[in-house]
Amino acid sequence: LYSPQAKIGSPREVIANIGAMVTLEVPTSGTANLYQWFRNGNAITGATDKTYTIRALSIEEAGIYTVIVRNALVPNLALQSHNITLFPDCGQLRSTTKPMISVNGSVIFCGTEPVSTRLSTAESADNQSYKWFLNGIELNNSDRSVIFARDAGRYRVQIQTKDGCTLISDDLAILSFPEYTVNITKSQDNLTANASDRQLVSYEWLLNNVLIAGATAQIFTPQQTGSYRVRVTDLNGCRSISLPFEVTMVSVTAVEDNMYDGEVMIYPNPSENIFYLEIGKEKVSKIQIFSAIGKFYNEKITIVNTKKYQINLEHQANGLYFIEITTSRGKIVKKIVKE
Repeated sequence: LYSPQAKIGSPREVIANIGAMVTLEVPTSGTANLYQWFRNGNAITGATDKTYTIRALSIEEAGIYTVIVRNALVPNLALQSHNITLFPDCGQLRSTTKPMISVNGSVIFCGTEPVSTRLSTAESADNQSYKWFLNGIELNNSDRSVIFARDAGRYRVQIQTKDGCTLISDDLAILSFPEYTVNITKSQDNLTANASDRQLVSYEWLLNNVLIAGATAQIFTPQQTGSYRVRVTDLNGCRSISLPFEVTMVSVTAVEDNMYDGEVMIYPNPSENIFYLEIGKEKVSKIQIFSAIGKFYNEKITIVNTKKYQINLEHQANGLYFIEITTSRGKIVKKIVKE
């Protein structure tokens, strides 16, 4: 006599289309083994091979299959397998009754937003049981037509009908995307919004936390001093807002009020690239050139002689620039326009 033996194999479910060939097998070893297959506890006539094959699966062949293995060399020992539950998938025959998953809530979540969505499938008097799966793994306590999704992933519902059919829905994806950062960079007189790991589809620029009307492009040219931010939306519908970016504009009115007539000439003005600055009797201690948002371009100035300078704005943005000349008498500020 032998002590009770552990069951062989592992419990599993097999889903196959109606009409398909299905082969069931439980791994065994040794020689001279004798096999007997059972369906729902009843011996199947002639099913005495290591494998059991159904040539064309029908609804009637749904059930729980097991096999008992004996050996002619050890006649008193019998090994029984774990259950193999066979579900005929009737989806091809009953396409009109394929389960549909209804969604009450969102299927896209962003950042730290918790996943919380109600999923349901239609009930029917023909349905016997429900099973919900997340990424192919059966969810616990999901034998109902309604569940609440708490995790991102691929959901599907499997319905067992009273006549033994299995109906399986298409997968429904619930997505969760991590937070991302949008940055503002300054180039010439322009501010640009960028997010390195996202494709952005919309932009909203703000000045001192107030939306700027019509400012909906990736690049924005500020017109006044203040704290700028940009609020963006990516291809997935997730939003982000930048940190404040401080911009200090040069006040043209204030500059003009401080100007005085001196022996200063700038020509040609406007110009496409090259300007010349000539200074008369004034002794110059410093010359600077900067844009309307205060970016300096002093490297663009070269000395022709002690009274003449060249300013080369090739490859710079068109617009208004200022030349600040510091002399022994004070500062002179002149405007130039690059076309």
